[in-house]
Amino acid sequence: MIERYSHYTAFFRARYPDYAQDHRALWRGGPALLKVRDRPAGHYVEPGIGELTLQICMRSAGGYARLDLNAGRFSVPQRRGSLVVAPAKVQCVYDIASPIDLTVLPFDAAMVSDVVGGSPLLERLHSVASDDPIILTLVETLWAASPDGDRLLADHLRMAILARLASVLELSSIGSGAGLSRQIIGRIVDLLSADLRADVDLTTMAAMAALSPFHFSRAFKASTGVPPHRYRVQLRVAKARELLETTDLPIGEIAAQVGYDDPSYLARLFRREVGATPAAYRREWRK
Repeated sequence: MIERYSHYTAFFRARYPDYAQDHRALWRGGPALLKVRDRPAGHYVEPGIGELTLQICMRSAGGYARLDLNAGRFSVPQRRGSLVVAPAKVQCVYDIASPIDLTVLPFDAAMVSDVVGGSPLLERLHSVASDDPIILTLVETLWAASPDGDRLLADHLRMAILARLASVLELSSIGSGAGLSRQIIGRIVDLLSADLRADVDLTTMAAMAALSPFHFSRAFKASTGVPPHRYRVQLRVAKARELLETTDLPIGEIAAQVGYDDPSYLARLFRREVGATPAAYRREWRK
C-alpha cells in the first residue's frame, strides 16, 4: 500500500531518514522549507504529494539530471540556481547525475491559484528547467527569516516568489491594481494596533477588504508604500520607541510587549527602522 503524504517535507523525512536534511517551519505550525545536503546520485521515483514544490539546486558536482514530472522527460543542468516546479498529486521521477544540495519550497493550491490563477500556468516548469537570481535570493531570504516565525513575512515572500516565477515565464496578467480606501486602511491599522503581540495573518486582513491575500498585499503596498508585514514592523518599532522614551522597562520586556520573543530580533528591526539599537536610542533620548 502506498502511503499518501500531504506535505513534501513529511514525505522526505520518512522516505530518506538517513540523508542530511534541515527543516524550518515558516511559522509555528506552518509549512516547512527543506534543505537537503549531498543527496546521492541515483534513480528516484516519488509518489504524488499534496503540494506543488519549487525545487532549486544549491550546489552540485555537475552534470545533468533527467526528470519526468508527469509532462515528459527533460534534462536539468545540476548547477546553483537551476530550478523546476514539481506538480502536486502526480508521480515524479528523478535521475540525478551527481550528489546535489537542494532547497525545496512547498506551495498549497490556494496560494498558487491566488497568485498565478491556478497551477496550470506553471506547467512549463514541469517540463523544462529555469533559473533566476531574484528567485534564488528570495528563497534564501525566506530561509533566513523562517526561524523568527513571522507569518506575514513568510506569506509575502512566498507570493513574491510565485509572482516572479509567473513574470519570468511571461505567464502573469496581473496588473499593479488600485490602492485601498482610507476606511479599509484605517480598519487594518486598528486591527494591527489593537494587540501588537497578535499573529494577525494576511488572510484575515484580506477578508476585511474583500480581496484575495495576494491582491490585498499589492493594494496595501500601493496605498502605504510598504507591504503589510513591513507596516506591522513599523507599528511595533514605533511602540517600542514610545516605551523606551517613557518607561524604564527592560528591553527584553519591551520586545515581548510589541510581539517579539527575542530581543535581538527587535534590535535588528529597530536599527533598520531608526538607525540605532534600542539601548543606544534610549541613552541618546535621555541625554
